[in-house]
Amino acid sequence: MKPEKIRLKYCIIPLAFAELQNAVTFMGTMWLRSDTAGITNITTDFDRMIPVIPQFVYVYLGFFVFWIISFVLAARIGPKFFYRMIAAYILADAVCLLFYIFFPTTNMGDRAEIEGESLSWLLLSFIYFASRPTNLFPSTHCFVTWLSYICVRGQKHINKCLRGSSLAIAILIFLSTQFTKQHVFIDIPAGILLAEGTYILCGRWQKFTGLVEKVFTNINKKVFKDL
Repeated sequence: MKPEKIRLKYCIIPLAFAELQNAVTFMGTMWLRSDTAGITNITTDFDRMIPVIPQFVYVYLGFFVFWIISFVLAARIGPKFFYRMIAAYILADAVCLLFYIFFPTTNMGDRAEIEGESLSWLLLSFIYFASRPTNLFPSTHCFVTWLSYICVRGQKHINKCLRGSSLAIAILIFLSTQFTKQHVFIDIPAGILLAEGTYILCGRWQKFTGLVEKVFTNINKKVFKDL
Protein backbone atom coordinates (compact mmCIF):
# COMPACT_ATOMS: atom_id res chain seq x y z
CA MET A 1 0.00 0.00 0.00
CA LYS A 2 1.64 3.25 -1.15
CA PRO A 3 1.09 6.62 0.51
CA GLU A 4 -1.25 9.00 -1.26
CA LYS A 5 -0.68 12.69 -1.82
CA ILE A 6 -3.37 13.93 0.52
CA ARG A 7 -3.93 16.82 2.87
CA LEU A 8 -3.29 15.44 6.31
CA LYS A 9 -5.58 17.93 8.01
CA TYR A 10 -8.39 15.40 7.49
CA CYS A 11 -6.99 13.39 10.41
CA ILE A 12 -7.25 16.23 12.96
CA ILE A 13 -10.92 15.82 13.90
CA PRO A 14 -10.90 11.99 14.06
CA LEU A 15 -7.80 12.07 16.29
CA ALA A 16 -9.36 14.73 18.52
CA PHE A 17 -12.50 12.60 18.82
CA ALA A 18 -10.42 9.52 19.68
CA GLU A 19 -8.65 11.41 22.46
CA LEU A 20 -11.95 12.79 23.77
CA GLN A 21 -13.51 9.32 23.76
CA ASN A 22 -10.53 7.95 25.66
CA ALA A 23 -10.77 10.73 28.24
CA VAL A 24 -14.49 10.11 28.75
CA THR A 25 -13.94 6.35 29.04
CA PHE A 26 -11.08 6.57 31.53
CA MET A 27 -11.78 9.73 33.52
CA GLY A 28 -15.57 9.48 33.27
CA THR A 29 -15.79 6.02 34.82
CA MET A 30 -13.21 7.00 37.42
CA TRP A 31 -15.30 10.05 38.33
CA LEU A 32 -18.48 7.95 38.63
CA ARG A 33 -16.73 5.60 41.05
CA SER A 34 -15.86 7.45 44.25
CA ASP A 35 -14.08 4.53 45.97
CA THR A 36 -12.62 1.09 45.27
CA ALA A 37 -15.42 -0.90 46.89
CA GLY A 38 -16.36 -3.91 44.80
CA ILE A 39 -13.32 -3.54 42.54
CA THR A 40 -11.23 -6.64 41.83
CA ASN A 41 -7.53 -6.46 42.65
CA ILE A 42 -5.77 -8.36 39.85
CA THR A 43 -2.23 -7.93 41.18
CA THR A 44 -0.24 -11.17 41.31
CA ASP A 45 2.91 -12.17 43.18
CA PHE A 46 4.80 -11.74 39.91
CA ASP A 47 3.62 -8.12 39.69
CA ARG A 48 4.86 -7.47 43.22
CA MET A 49 8.31 -8.72 42.21
CA ILE A 50 8.64 -6.07 39.49
CA PRO A 51 10.78 -3.17 40.77
CA VAL A 52 9.91 0.49 40.52
CA ILE A 53 12.12 2.42 38.09
CA PRO A 54 10.85 6.02 38.22
CA GLN A 55 12.84 7.08 35.13
CA PHE A 56 10.39 5.06 33.03
CA VAL A 57 7.82 7.77 33.74
CA TYR A 58 9.24 9.69 30.75
CA VAL A 59 8.55 6.73 28.47
CA TYR A 60 5.09 6.39 29.99
CA LEU A 61 4.26 10.01 29.20
CA GLY A 62 5.96 9.82 25.80
CA PHE A 63 3.19 7.41 24.80
CA PHE A 64 0.98 10.36 23.86
CA VAL A 65 3.50 11.63 21.29
CA PHE A 66 4.00 8.09 19.95
CA TRP A 67 0.34 7.43 19.20
CA ILE A 68 -0.23 10.79 17.53
CA ILE A 69 2.78 10.38 15.23
CA SER A 70 1.83 6.78 14.41
CA PHE A 71 -1.75 7.67 13.50
CA VAL A 72 -0.58 10.61 11.39
CA LEU A 73 1.62 8.14 9.50
CA ALA A 74 -1.49 5.99 9.04
CA ALA A 75 -3.31 9.04 7.66
CA ARG A 76 -0.47 9.58 5.19
CA ILE A 77 -1.07 6.08 3.81
CA GLY A 78 -4.63 7.03 2.91
CA PRO A 79 -8.17 7.47 4.29
CA LYS A 80 -9.19 3.81 3.95
CA PHE A 81 -6.37 2.56 6.15
CA PHE A 82 -6.54 5.52 8.52
CA TYR A 83 -10.26 5.14 9.15
CA ARG A 84 -9.81 1.42 9.73
CA MET A 85 -7.34 2.33 12.50
CA ILE A 86 -9.72 4.94 13.92
CA ALA A 87 -12.61 2.45 13.81
CA ALA A 88 -10.45 -0.10 15.66
CA TYR A 89 -9.56 2.58 18.23
CA ILE A 90 -13.22 3.51 18.78
CA LEU A 91 -14.29 -0.12 19.10
CA ALA A 92 -11.45 -1.08 21.46
CA ASP A 93 -12.14 1.94 23.65
CA ALA A 94 -15.82 0.94 23.82
CA VAL A 95 -14.76 -2.54 25.00
CA CYS A 96 -12.64 -0.90 27.71
CA LEU A 97 -15.63 1.18 28.79
CA LEU A 98 -17.73 -1.96 29.28
CA PHE A 99 -14.99 -3.59 31.34
CA TYR A 100 -14.49 -0.47 33.48
CA ILE A 101 -18.20 -0.40 34.26
CA PHE A 102 -18.96 -4.10 34.72
CA PHE A 103 -15.58 -5.56 35.72
CA PRO A 104 -13.60 -2.76 37.40
CA THR A 105 -10.08 -3.71 38.44
CA THR A 106 -7.34 -2.19 40.58
CA ASN A 107 -3.81 -2.66 41.88
CA MET A 108 -4.65 -0.77 45.07
CA GLY A 109 -1.91 -1.07 47.67
CA ASP A 110 0.72 -2.13 45.13
CA ARG A 111 1.74 1.25 43.79
CA ALA A 112 5.19 2.61 44.47
CA GLU A 113 5.99 4.61 47.57
CA ILE A 114 7.33 8.00 46.48
CA GLU A 115 10.93 7.89 47.70
CA GLY A 116 12.58 11.01 46.35
CA GLU A 117 12.24 14.57 45.10
CA SER A 118 13.79 14.16 41.66
CA LEU A 119 11.82 15.13 38.57
CA SER A 120 11.13 11.46 37.87
CA TRP A 121 9.58 10.91 41.29
CA LEU A 122 7.65 14.18 41.09
CA LEU A 123 6.15 13.23 37.72
CA LEU A 124 5.28 9.77 39.00
CA SER A 125 3.65 11.35 42.04
CA PHE A 126 1.60 13.60 39.77
CA ILE A 127 0.44 10.64 37.68
CA TYR A 128 -0.65 8.82 40.85
CA PHE A 129 -2.52 11.94 41.97
CA ALA A 130 -4.27 12.45 38.62
CA SER A 131 -5.06 8.80 37.98
CA ARG A 132 -6.47 6.57 40.69
CA PRO A 133 -5.38 2.89 40.57
CA THR A 134 -8.55 1.78 38.80
CA ASN A 135 -9.57 1.02 35.20
CA LEU A 136 -6.63 -1.30 34.70
CA PHE A 137 -7.97 -4.09 32.52
CA PRO A 138 -7.85 -3.87 29.55
CA SER A 139 -5.25 -1.11 29.50
CA THR A 140 -5.97 1.79 27.14
CA HIS A 141 -2.28 2.63 27.37
CA CYS A 142 -1.40 -0.83 26.06
CA PHE A 143 -4.06 -1.25 23.38
CA VAL A 144 -3.41 2.20 21.90
CA THR A 145 0.35 1.52 21.97
CA TRP A 146 -0.10 -1.68 19.96
CA LEU A 147 -2.54 -0.04 17.53
CA SER A 148 0.09 2.64 17.03
CA TYR A 149 2.61 -0.03 16.09
CA ILE A 150 0.10 -1.64 13.71
CA CYS A 151 -0.09 1.75 11.94
CA VAL A 152 3.43 1.22 10.58
CA ARG A 153 3.79 -2.56 10.75
CA GLY A 154 4.17 -4.11 7.31
CA GLN A 155 4.15 -0.76 5.49
CA LYS A 156 6.94 -1.31 2.95
CA HIS A 157 7.19 2.36 2.00
CA ILE A 158 8.02 3.31 5.59
CA ASN A 159 11.71 3.10 6.42
CA LYS A 160 12.61 -0.30 7.90
CA CYS A 161 14.52 1.41 10.69
CA LEU A 162 11.43 3.47 11.58
CA ARG A 163 9.28 0.34 11.68
CA GLY A 164 11.80 -1.37 13.94
CA SER A 165 11.99 1.70 16.15
CA SER A 166 8.20 1.73 16.43
CA LEU A 167 8.21 -1.83 17.78
CA ALA A 168 11.03 -0.99 20.19
CA ILE A 169 9.14 2.06 21.46
CA ALA A 170 5.98 -0.01 21.91
CA ILE A 171 7.89 -2.53 24.01
CA LEU A 172 9.43 0.27 26.09
CA ILE A 173 5.97 1.73 26.71
CA PHE A 174 4.74 -1.69 27.83
CA LEU A 175 7.68 -1.88 30.23
CA SER A 176 6.91 1.62 31.49
CA THR A 177 3.41 0.52 32.56
CA GLN A 178 5.11 -2.08 34.76
CA PHE A 179 8.06 -0.13 36.15
CA THR A 180 5.82 2.80 37.11
CA LYS A 181 3.33 0.40 38.74
CA GLN A 182 0.51 1.90 36.70
CA HIS A 183 -0.55 -1.50 35.40
CA VAL A 184 -0.11 -5.19 36.08
CA PHE A 185 1.46 -7.66 33.67
CA ILE A 186 -1.78 -9.15 32.33
CA ASP A 187 -2.71 -5.71 30.98
CA ILE A 188 -0.01 -6.06 28.31
CA PRO A 189 -1.25 -9.23 26.54
CA ALA A 190 -4.83 -8.07 27.04
CA GLY A 191 -4.06 -4.77 25.32
CA ILE A 192 -2.29 -6.51 22.43
CA LEU A 193 -5.16 -8.97 21.92
CA LEU A 194 -7.72 -6.15 22.04
CA ALA A 195 -5.80 -4.11 19.47
CA GLU A 196 -5.26 -7.05 17.13
CA GLY A 197 -8.85 -8.22 17.52
CA THR A 198 -10.46 -4.88 16.74
CA TYR A 199 -8.02 -4.22 13.88
CA ILE A 200 -8.94 -7.55 12.25
CA LEU A 201 -12.65 -7.06 12.96
CA CYS A 202 -12.70 -3.57 11.45
CA GLY A 203 -10.99 -4.94 8.36
CA ARG A 204 -13.85 -7.40 7.90
CA TRP A 205 -16.74 -5.37 9.34
CA GLN A 206 -16.90 -2.96 6.44
CA LYS A 207 -20.24 -1.45 7.43
CA PHE A 208 -18.85 -0.15 10.73
CA THR A 209 -15.56 1.04 9.26
CA GLY A 210 -17.41 2.64 6.34
CA LEU A 211 -19.77 4.40 8.72
CA VAL A 212 -16.84 5.83 10.70
CA GLU A 213 -15.24 7.07 7.48
CA LYS A 214 -18.50 8.56 6.22
CA VAL A 215 -19.23 10.43 9.46
CA PHE A 216 -15.79 12.00 9.74
CA THR A 217 -15.60 12.72 6.00
CA ASN A 218 -18.87 14.66 6.19
CA ILE A 219 -17.66 16.59 9.24
CA ASN A 220 -14.35 17.38 7.54
CA LYS A 221 -16.12 18.69 4.45
CA LYS A 222 -18.04 21.16 6.61
CA VAL A 223 -15.03 22.23 8.66
CA PHE A 224 -12.31 22.20 5.98
CA LYS A 225 -13.71 23.62 2.75
CA ASP A 226 -10.57 22.74 0.77
CA LEU A 227 -10.65 18.98 1.45
